[in-house]
Amino acid sequence: MIIKQFLPIGLAFIMLSMGMELKIADFKRLLLQPKAVFVGVVSQVLLLPLLAFTLVAIWSLEPLLSLGLIIAAASPGGVTSNMLTRLAHGDAALSITLTAFVSLAAMITLPLVVGMGLQLYAIDGQITPFLIAPMMLKVFLVTTFPVVLGMSIRHFLSDSKLWLVTITHRIAIIFFLLIVAATFISQWDAMVEHFFAVGIVAFFLNILVMGCGFFMATMTKLSVKERIAITMECGVQNAAVGIFTATILLGSLQVVIPNLIYAVVMNLTAAIFIFWARSNTPRDH
Repeated sequence: MIIKQFLPIGLAFIMLSMGMELKIADFKRLLLQPKAVFVGVVSQVLLLPLLAFTLVAIWSLEPLLSLGLIIAAASPGGVTSNMLTRLAHGDAALSITLTAFVSLAAMITLPLVVGMGLQLYAIDGQITPFLIAPMMLKVFLVTTFPVVLGMSIRHFLSDSKLWLVTITHRIAIIFFLLIVAATFISQWDAMVEHFFAVGIVAFFLNILVMGCGFFMATMTKLSVKERIAITMECGVQNAAVGIFTATILLGSLQVVIPNLIYAVVMNLTAAIFIFWARSNTPRDH
C-alpha cells in the first residue's frame, strides 16, 4: 500500500514544517501566559483522552473502533488548528505555543494513551505486538525530532531566507491533504459503514472537550481570545498523526476509520465555532 510507504515521510515533513514556523518567543509564552498554556495543555493531554475513554466505555462500539477514537483523542493538534484559530479571531500565538508543547510531548503521551487503549480494546491477531519503548522511539523520529529540527533550521535562517518557511509550509499542506485524501479513498466503504455509530460518539467527544476547554478557560478568567485558542486546540487534532499511529505503528486499517470520521466531525464543529466566535469577537485592528 503506497500510503504506508509515504506516510512516515509525509508526516515527518509536516512536523518539520511546523517546527520551522516556531520561534523561541513561542516557548517564552510559558512564562508570559503560564495559566493559559497550563489550561490548554491539561485540556488536550489529560481531559481529551479521559473523555474518550469514558465515552467508548459507555457506548457499545466494536473494540478496534473504540481504540481508533482513543488514538484520535491522543493525537496532538496541528497547523490546521493554528489557522482555524486565526479565522476565529482567537489568540494565534497561544495556539502555536500549545501545538508546539503538545506535539513535543507526543512522544511520551501518545504511546502511553495508546498503550492503555490496547490493554482494554486490542484483539489478539488483529493488532501487531506493542511495546511502549519502541513506539516512543518511532513517534520521536516522525513527530518530535522533525519539530526540533525545523525549529533549529528556523533559528539559523537569515531574514532573506524566510521564504523557505512559506514554501515548506505550502508543501506540508499538500502532503497533509494527500495523506488524508488517500486514506479516505482507500477506507471509504468501511467509513460509510461505521459513520453513524462512530460519528455519534465522535460528535459528543468533540463537543464535550471543546465545551470543557472553553469552560476551564472561562473559570480561570482567561481572555476571550485565549478561550477561543484553547477551545480550538482541544477540538482540532492532527489527523495525519492518528492515521500514522493506526496504519504504521499498529498495522490496523480498521483502527484508522474512527480517525477519519473524527476528522470530518471536528472540522464541521470547528466551522460552527468559528462562525460563533467571529460573530462575538471584535477583529484586531
